This record gives sequence, C-alpha cells and structure tokens, in this order.
Amino acid sequence: MQQQPDNTFIYDQLKQLLLQLHKVDEAIALYRQVMQQQPSNTAAYNDLAALLMQQNKPEEAIALYQQRLQQQPNNVSAYRNLAMLLMQQNKLEEAIALYRQVIQQQPSDLPAYGNLAALLVRQNKPQDAITMYRQGIQQDPQNPSLYDPLASLLLQQNQVNEAIALYRQAIQQKPDNSPFYKKLADLLLQL
Repeated sequence: MQQQPDNTFIYDQLKQLLLQLHKVDEAIALYRQVMQQQPSNTAAYNDLAALLMQQNKPEEAIALYQQRLQQQPNNVSAYRNLAMLLMQQNKLEEAIALYRQVIQQQPSDLPAYGNLAALLVRQNKPQDAITMYRQGIQQDPQNPSLYDPLASLLLQQNQVNEAIALYRQAIQQKPDNSPFYKKLADLLLQL
C-alpha cells in the first residue's frame, strides 16, 4: 500500500478482509486513511457512512457527510445520502431542506422528488407532497416511478377523478406498463 497509495483495489481488498475478520475499528481507520489520501473518493465516504450506520453510529455518519459537503458544496450525492440518513433519524426538517437542495442542483433527480414528497406526507402536508410528485413527473413524464405514489396520495385525499386522470396520463406516456391498466380498471369499477 505504501508503494501504491492511490491503488483503490488494494484498499478495497484490505477493507473487505478487515470486515470479514470483524476488525471494524481497523476498517474504519483504513476508510479514514483512504479519504485523506483520496479526498475525491466518493465510494470511501459512502462505504464508511454505511459502516458507521451498521455500527449504530448515525451521528458520526451524519458528521461525515456534513464534512464532505463543506469540502464539496456541489456534491449532490452527499446531499442525497445525508438527507436519507437524516430521514432515518427522524430529522425531517433537515432532510426536507437537503432534498430541496438536491432538486435545485439536479432537477432531474426523480428519487429526490419522491423522497421529499414522502417526507411532506409524514409532516401531514399532502398538498405540498402532491405538488412535489407533479413536479417530478414533469421532469420525466415517461418514468413511471412517481405516478403510483401520487395516485395513492390522491386517493387518500378523496381525489378519485384526479387519480383516474393520472393513471390515464401514465398509460399514455408508457403504454406497455400493464399494472397501470389494472389500477385504472380497479378505480373505474369502484365508481
């Protein structure tokens, strides 16, 4: 390793070996060493944060991503990962702010819209969540990932006609998505 400090393969193999041997503290130290030598190594940050979460050290994982964002304020991946950690820790306001930042920096990030909408639902803000889902769908109308949660939310809000219209829109955008046909049929049968 001393002869090839930038060789990520060697570090990855050693980290895996340490984890297999249950030498977690040594693996964490090695991750930190890799991050010092290779500050742009995003995988090391993500892996260390995941390991810290596995070790029930969420505050350390959160601090790690906050440090990453100080070094790289435009790192969308770090914003997204930190938001997920905060969401898991039930720090909803902070997670919401970060997902808004992700969307601002990368408007095509559909999972950010979905996660933000889900957080808004948890905060009992269904209309704001509906707006987020709709904005995400506008970014990529042919991607089916946001149609179903939006339709479910519309149904929870007794907006059946809007849910029907949404499934029709989804079918129009993606005619080969057979689950949407079934859900639309089920809704129409309930009328």
